[in-house]
Amino acid sequence: MPTQARNRMLAVGEVLFDCFPGGKRLGGAPCNFSIHARGLGAKVDFLTRVGDDANGKMIREKLAGLGFNLDLIQIDGDWPTGVVHVTFNDCGNPEYEIVPAAWDHIELDAESASRLSDDPPHLFYFGTLAQRTPAGASLIERVAERLAGKCTFLCDLNLRRGHVVKSRVFRSLELCDALKLNEEELAYLAAELGSTGTREQVMEELQRRFSISVIAVTRGKLGSILLSESGFTRSAGVKVADPVNTVGAGDAFTAALAVGMLNDDPPGQILLRAGGLAAEVCRLPGAVPENPGFFTAFLSRPAKGETHGQ
Repeated sequence: MPTQARNRMLAVGEVLFDCFPGGKRLGGAPCNFSIHARGLGAKVDFLTRVGDDANGKMIREKLAGLGFNLDLIQIDGDWPTGVVHVTFNDCGNPEYEIVPAAWDHIELDAESASRLSDDPPHLFYFGTLAQRTPAGASLIERVAERLAGKCTFLCDLNLRRGHVVKSRVFRSLELCDALKLNEEELAYLAAELGSTGTREQVMEELQRRFSISVIAVTRGKLGSILLSESGFTRSAGVKVADPVNTVGAGDAFTAALAVGMLNDDPPGQILLRAGGLAAEVCRLPGAVPENPGFFTAFLSRPAKGETHGQ
């Protein structure tokens, strides 16, 4: 009898429109993650909230078209749909202006809570941005309580300047089984922990102190590092021809990481797939593809690059 696939995920957090100089695009790290994970073959439920406005209607239509369960896309009559104004600094790195919105008020009703307990997903994805308010922090705690011991918890640190709540960052480290972060976020944690070791030593300290099984650090064009039970695995960066911007690349990486973890893929294969998908996203004008053939084309190509272990 075939083994049932371990591919069901729950993502909780923000959905919004990223407002670029050239127009608006669907965004929000959990939303981006969910779309990419679905594109890679996972079954993803996305719990979020939009306003009762034109932007909210548009987001629900887009998510419905991608196959998401609209019962989990809540409508808020008081707060508007989230928008984030994206600009780029002199180095080409994105900067974000984040304002209060409907996704700050996501609720976990009794029916949804009961379903989580009775039919848990295989992986629960959450970030730190939605936890910048007491309501958001409480939401993540309630979901975590329902799913404790029943699935893998994956946290994407996703720190944004001016929206970092240190207590929630470290609580997220306590909750998660797997952690994805970038070099700047790793440096933040090292400073807060008073760690002066190398990049790898800080990762090992995080693993020991918080009992995190898998830690992935993205390094942009320099590649990525994965710390797992197999030790360290490193992947060289993927050269991107004619990049548009890097918005959403990290979320694509996290989605491929999640799928690879649930598939029990080798660490090197996970990094090649994740890095390759992140590189493809850098060619898009937004964080997620609007071409339905994007993932079919990506999955049809062999993963390219080099990885090496400890």
